[in-house]
Amino acid sequence: MANSDAVNDALRARLQTVLNTHSQAEVARRTGHSLSNVNRYATGTRMPASFVAALVTELGINPAWLLTGKGEPHSADISGKAEERATDLLEIVKAMSAVTQMRLGSLTTRHHLKVLKELNEALNRHEALQARLNEHSRELFAQMMDDLSSALDNLDLDRAERLLDSARQVAKLCDDFELNYQFYGHQARIEFGKGRPEKAGELMRKQFLFAMMRTGRMAQRDLDNITRFALSVASQHRVQEGMRVMRSALALLAGEQLDWPGAAYTEFLIGHFTGLQGELHTGLAAMQRHFPRVGPEARRTICETYLANAMLYSGLIDVEGAIRFGGHSESKAKWIMDFCVVMEDLPGLERATAYYDSPEIVPVKGQKGRTQASRAVLKALQGKAGEALAEWDEFRNTLKSEEVTQLHWRIVNEQLLRIAGDWPKALQEALQTQQRLEKLDPEISIGLLFDARHLHGLLQCAANGHNPPTELVEKARNWLKRHHQGGYTAFAKWLS
Repeated sequence: MANSDAVNDALRARLQTVLNTHSQAEVARRTGHSLSNVNRYATGTRMPASFVAALVTELGINPAWLLTGKGEPHSADISGKAEERATDLLEIVKAMSAVTQMRLGSLTTRHHLKVLKELNEALNRHEALQARLNEHSRELFAQMMDDLSSALDNLDLDRAERLLDSARQVAKLCDDFELNYQFYGHQARIEFGKGRPEKAGELMRKQFLFAMMRTGRMAQRDLDNITRFALSVASQHRVQEGMRVMRSALALLAGEQLDWPGAAYTEFLIGHFTGLQGELHTGLAAMQRHFPRVGPEARRTICETYLANAMLYSGLIDVEGAIRFGGHSESKAKWIMDFCVVMEDLPGLERATAYYDSPEIVPVKGQKGRTQASRAVLKALQGKAGEALAEWDEFRNTLKSEEVTQLHWRIVNEQLLRIAGDWPKALQEALQTQQRLEKLDPEISIGLLFDARHLHGLLQCAANGHNPPTELVEKARNWLKRHHQGGYTAFAKWLS
């Protein structure tokens, strides 16, 4: 009750403010309530909801102010800038309407100077109004970009997505280059975080083209955005396209631009992907050459992980050495687990899993299934293959239906079946996987991690008397030989 009285006291105080500009008689007439009742509301009687609603609808009182005291008393005063924007928009429509009503094709010698003068005046008016709109909306748009950035930094993608619609509307009114540049980047981060890398890539491409059209010269942040775009493309299983994008970006640089840390980072990434394409000696040499000039954040979060992975496959370090190399990160821990899964190294996988689960590693939020495949293989290697297969089959329901993801699931399933000793099913799964692989676009790569498991599995099937087609066995052997010659020393044991 006490709380209800406090609310009514606050409403009565704000009604007194209204009565400073509107007489009780006017309020009574416009709200449909008697003068005596209005007097009672102003002196202590609880106000009915119908009277509060009438104040809003009939007198134009701002409901937020009336209920909470925040904002301006009258809706018309909520935002002078908003009213100006609305007026300016109306004027722009009128100006452009005047332009469209002119019939330029009917110009004659007698009238064309007058018509062209009217056209010029209308266009000048439009430009002036657009400049005013831009000025009005810049402050609001800047605040929205700050809010979006804060939501993304806090990994609150749902809130960021809710802010998008309003920001898109304001973006139409604001021609500020820096703010629009930021907006493209924020939208791309939202799309990528929501698992829509194709849309993220499209926005990154627009951001770069927007910058180049406005400035005509690449800045360091433009190169950084191109590199992020290339990584996004590569994450969509189009590694070769990602490498082409990075090489094209580097081709646009000259002079001091070649000394940017971002240029060294891009060169490093090209080396990484070169290694994943089979040329590990070449890729590792490029990674080691450019690593010292990469910025400290990229070195710590990405480059150390890729170097540790390359050195594992090349035989330069073992699992323990990879754990000690550089700093600690979730991505490095996962890549070490993946290496042990490919090599079916039980002691190594147990050590790598313990490292991943240690307090030194902070898992990525929202990616609980990130190590699911590695843990299934670990369980199978520990003699619980039946349990691992059942859990892996159930996990399939949580995966995306797109083809590459389903191929990844099948290849892990092949491996689990082989470890379980169910060779007929393992071979059947491998042959079905091969049929699907042959239908893929040549630009699509399922990744070395899965290629190696699948092709090694075909060789194991052959070695255990369950004969795959001869051409597939030869293909698997040639793939392993080529990668071994390219620097994948770890594959040597398979070739014997």
